[in-house]
Amino acid sequence: MNPTEDGLPIPQRYWAILTLMVGVALSCLDTALVNVALPRIAKDLNSSPADSIWVVNAYQLAVMISLLPLASFGDILGDRRSTASASYSILERH
Repeated sequence: MNPTEDGLPIPQRYWAILTLMVGVALSCLDTALVNVALPRIAKDLNSSPADSIWVVNAYQLAVMISLLPLASFGDILGDRRSTASASYSILERH
């Protein structure tokens, strides 16, 4: 089977892989930021260290639950429009 007939052309495959790698890296960074903020969150909530682990678990669970509806939203709108709207919503908050 010819590689150009199977999926994306070679140059676009590298961009797709890079996009996935950036997404995974940002997901790890996002969880790391929650872990860094955890002592402050635990202090504000007056929770024990064992209870504060649930904060991280709840955050990760909320992110995972939102993946399927947001993926469906991306299928409806299209890749570029959903990425642009997500980027706009993130940049709008900052």
